[in-house]
Amino acid sequence: MRARSVLFLQATEPGAYPPIMNAAFCLADRGWESTLLGAPVKDFPLSVPAHPRVAVRAIGVRPSHRLTPADYLRYHLAAARLALKLRPGLVYASDPISASPALLAARLCGALIVYHEHDSPTPGSLRPWIAGRRRTVASRAVAVVLPNEERAELARRDLGLSPDRVLTVWNVPRLEEVPRAPLRSSDGDGPLILHYHGSITPDRLPETLVTALGALGGLVRLRVIGYDSPGAQGHMERLRNLAAGTPAGSTIVEYLGALDHRSQVMAEAVHADLGLSLMPTGTGDINMDNMAGASNKAFDYMAAGLALLVTDRPDWRRLVVEPGYGLAIDPDDPARLAKSLGALAAERGRLRAMGESARKRIIAEWHYERAFAPVIDALERAIPS
Repeated sequence: MRARSVLFLQATEPGAYPPIMNAAFCLADRGWESTLLGAPVKDFPLSVPAHPRVAVRAIGVRPSHRLTPADYLRYHLAAARLALKLRPGLVYASDPISASPALLAARLCGALIVYHEHDSPTPGSLRPWIAGRRRTVASRAVAVVLPNEERAELARRDLGLSPDRVLTVWNVPRLEEVPRAPLRSSDGDGPLILHYHGSITPDRLPETLVTALGALGGLVRLRVIGYDSPGAQGHMERLRNLAAGTPAGSTIVEYLGALDHRSQVMAEAVHADLGLSLMPTGTGDINMDNMAGASNKAFDYMAAGLALLVTDRPDWRRLVVEPGYGLAIDPDDPARLAKSLGALAAERGRLRAMGESARKRIIAEWHYERAFAPVIDALERAIPS
């Protein structure tokens, strides 16, 4: 067995999950060898940056985001083959679907397990077989990791875990990803630029936002980098068509597509004025209602030196507004939204100061090397060199 070797399992494209990449890179920087087994989707461009101790393997490309039974079987077989070939000391599972192949891989090579759940299932929503595997993998894991305190407590109660077994790791960027010299201009000429990157959905980019921008006559513009979510195909095109029908015209919404690497995304973000991190005001969805700390894009914006614009919710107020890193708005009312955005266009200096303060907080405390350190400590106690 290669003790300081880890096999990451999640039946998706790992390039779309910054926490998977960050965990692999942090372990690699400590001398671990990391292998990520993906299940890529056709025409989905996000990829994992090169690292000398991080390898990426994959099953065949899937035609859509839907994971068929055949895809799932292929993923199990690929995980088993890699476990027998690599003999990793650790298997790192990242969602309920990965629990079954992780248990198989760990059993074949005698590895320990980490269970890091990025998206929490609603109680009762999983098929009984998957729910059982999730419970088993969590019970056997040397650490169970959740992206914020609220989801950690929900998982602890749901899975019957003691508090010392559950660790919280916010989805913050690595220090290497923090731009050192934000390129924001010093004057207030030109439109105020809102920046958004990530999956494109009606919840994250509501039509009310484009309606508000249209009412401002080009004073504020939106720049989008990302891809339509599997459940919201065509939403970006709808937003562009809506913009074209406003008095301000189509220039108020600029779509840059889905870039290949996070480094490209961060390089674009530094040219904006305000990062957009909107959530519904209330959904009943565990993940959407407990996103503060779990949303990597908010911390990405801070790392790029952007002030944040967030939904007026208590959790986002505590994380962003009260420390002075951003402002809260009501995304459901286009008239009030337009009024708020119009006022911000005259406060460039204030926005720049907020963004720089946020960037300093990322560098000082809110980075993955620090957030993930308790997980590495737990692993290196369990698997000594």
